[in-house]
Amino acid sequence: MNKRISLVVAFCMLGGMTASAVAQVNLPCGSARLVVASNPGGNSDAIGRVVAEAVNRNSPAVPLQVVNIGGQATMRGSIEVADARPDGCTLLINHQSLILSHLTAQGPVTYSNLVPVARLTQDYSIVNGASGAPFDDAQSFLDYARAHPEEILTGASLGGTSHISLLLLSELAGIELKYVSYNGLQERITAMLGNHIQLSEADIGVSARYSASGDFKPLIALSEDRIPQLPEIPTARELGYDVVFGLAHGIYLPAETPDEIRDYYANLFEVALSDPQLLAQFEANGTAISFLAPDEYEAALTVEFNAYKLLLENMGMLDMP
Repeated sequence: MNKRISLVVAFCMLGGMTASAVAQVNLPCGSARLVVASNPGGNSDAIGRVVAEAVNRNSPAVPLQVVNIGGQATMRGSIEVADARPDGCTLLINHQSLILSHLTAQGPVTYSNLVPVARLTQDYSIVNGASGAPFDDAQSFLDYARAHPEEILTGASLGGTSHISLLLLSELAGIELKYVSYNGLQERITAMLGNHIQLSEADIGVSARYSASGDFKPLIALSEDRIPQLPEIPTARELGYDVVFGLAHGIYLPAETPDEIRDYYANLFEVALSDPQLLAQFEANGTAISFLAPDEYEAALTVEFNAYKLLLENMGMLDMP
């Protein structure tokens, strides 16, 4: 297969966006559920809560209430929203697992079974070693992995982004890891802290936080350039492996939701992304704003879906329900 692997859709930073009035719609609920398709404590949960708080500070007619429904590589939460009434009272925040989980037979729902509302953020993946792992940096990790094929216990949500990102790196680097399945990032963090596994992928904020405490050893950044929060960590490209991998979080509504409700929420979230507290929290966690309106977001998802489908087919992992 092509040895250049980059599945992060190009994004533009929002600059100088000013809050504007958001046209109201009549919704049949006192509050709307924002379903985070992951368990509490992970990156999706953090982003969902920061965004919901920013939306609610703008005093919408119907505030957002975050509800965690994790499991099945984000498919449980996605199915919950896909089955909800299309009345604007149930929303989903998810990332590329919505595509990958479908393509690896984790469940029946993907972006085309929902109404894309807005892309919000972009983050990159960091490959981390546990504190007790028998390697301390990128080169010693790669050397150890080559000398001990299928021995490094690696935490991942099988079929999800944490799994695919490491498979991409492994293929190009010529290493084989032994995967242990976990239900989301928080479970993998717990396993890493207890040294039950030796390797896992995490977002920038989690990686930087546990690196500072000495619990994680950041090894390789799957980013275009070095990460400001972890400037000493080389990118995969620097090491000769052209892998760029990250998560773009976005908002979805159930299929058949009226356009006026979709557009109401798209405007609401766009305004929220200029909230000063949100911007400060995102900057601290290394999360970049990457807003796309509904039509542009759906087009970007179609490009990603086709790219992942081809990639997984080439890797022998395509298994659509």
